[in-house]
Order: sequence, then C-alpha cells, then structure tokens
Amino acid sequence: MNLPARIHRFILRCAHESGKLLRPVKSEFKYREPWPASRPMVSVVIPCFNYGAYVRQAIESVLCQTFQNFEIIVVDDGSTDESTVSVLDSLAYEKTTLVRQTNQGTAGAKNHGTQRARGKYICYLDADDCLDRTFLAKTVAALEADEGLGCYYSWAQCFGDSDALWKTTDLDPYYLCQYATAPSHIVIRKDAWTQVMKMNGAGFLGKYNGYFEDWVFCIDMVICGYRGKAIREPLIMYRVHKDSSGSRHKSGFQHMLEVLHRDRENFFSNPTYRKQLQSRMKKIIVVDSRERQTDASLI
Repeated sequence: MNLPARIHRFILRCAHESGKLLRPVKSEFKYREPWPASRPMVSVVIPCFNYGAYVRQAIESVLCQTFQNFEIIVVDDGSTDESTVSVLDSLAYEKTTLVRQTNQGTAGAKNHGTQRARGKYICYLDADDCLDRTFLAKTVAALEADEGLGCYYSWAQCFGDSDALWKTTDLDPYYLCQYATAPSHIVIRKDAWTQVMKMNGAGFLGKYNGYFEDWVFCIDMVICGYRGKAIREPLIMYRVHKDSSGSRHKSGFQHMLEVLHRDRENFFSNPTYRKQLQSRMKKIIVVDSRERQTDASLI
C-alpha cells in the first residue's frame, strides 16, 4: 500500500473511531429466567481431524477452568490417522463426550457439535490449541451480564513455531470487512448460531472450509444484529506448527477470498449498508441486579 493510500485509510479510521465515541449507547434492563441446573451453562466443542497428538492437552485445558459448569464435545471429523483414532477411542475424561462423523471439515464438525450441545453458550476450541484457565469464567460473566452480546473472545498468544500476539478486536463492520477480527476460539450464544443458521442455511459454511468459515460466521452474526467483544488479554493459546490450518499459506487463498467478496458483496462493497448494520446491532441488554447475584454464584 502506497503512502497516500495509508494516509487515506488512517483518516477514515480516525473518523470512524470518533463517530463511535459520539454514538449514543442504547441500553435496557431485562429479567431472564435462570438457566436450568440440570444443564451445563457452556458446551465446549472441539473438532478433531488427525490431531491425536494434541487433543488431550486441549481437553485438559478445559477441565482445569476456574468455571466448571460445562460439557465437552469432541467431534472426530472422520480422522484417518490410526494414532488419532486410538487416542480418541481411549478418551476417558469427565464431562467429555466423543461423537464421530464422516469427514465434513471444521465447519461441519462445529455445526454437528453445536447441534448436540446442551449449553446456553458454545465455546469452540481447536484440537491443537489451549485455553487459559480463566477463559470461560471471563467470557461467560460478560455474556451473562449483557444479552446484547452474541459472542465474546480474547486476544490469542501464539506458541510453538511462533510467539506472536494476535490482538483481536471487537466485531465492528468497518474493520470486519477488511480482515477477520475474531479468532476461531469464540464463546457464542447458541441462540446466535441458530439465527445465523436460519439466515445462511447452515451456521458455519463448509464452502469456505479451511479458509474463512469463522470470518463468514462473524459477518453473518453482525448481519443478524449481534455484537461481539474482545477481552484485551491473551487467554487463548494458539499453537503454530507445520500442520496448522492457517489458510493464508494454502493454495487457492486468493480465489476463495474473491468468492467470499462476491458472496457477501453488499457487506464488503457498500459502506452505507455497513453503517446500517452498525446502527442495528443489538443494544446493551443488562440483567437486573437480583439475577446478577444468581449468575455470579455459577462462576
């Protein structure tokens, strides 16, 4: 990008941020029925395809969470590696269920796990990554306090072949049309997945599998009116290794990016439409004080 283009983008960004500060915050109070004690508050969905070398560490990072009201659903996406199949066959962790499907890619595995989930919230965790022990406590507390939030997540700390820090940002249409602002490891309301599924017919779209399924899902959440926020601390441990699924290094990346832009043409090419989406994103919905006390006891 040349210097004039950078200056122009900087000016647009400053104008956008100034507009956000001036925009009035809409909020309301709402009573919500307590979540049934017989059901987990969070369902952690872990898609796994030939990641037997890492999946135990992922599961154990969930089991040691400070928030314990969860279930774990490991989705074997048709693994072909014998050692992975053996590891999955031998899983004997508490709160953990293994389900199997023919290979449908990460998008299909996430949808399958979400359909099986009994939780109010769904946490997606890649089988080769880990969570800080406070991740669920902090994300669930935020989602419980504000029903206008569709998802919550954090910064991501890389480890393995890289020690980079990914400073994720809130789901803002202005930035979301430029790059994926959220990681794949998000905690969402199951209701948000249901609304996205009704809109696009699937939830996570297999068409972009291995490239942009998480990015498209976040775009579609925004189109459905949901907000998303990032915790500004690294609570996701993202493993970088030779078999990582980072799409930028795959052949066909540019082609799939063009497909994405065609499929969501109005979102990517129409600033007025994005501003309309921004104005329609769900207001801050705060539960009353009695319920906040009840929710605090769950964490």
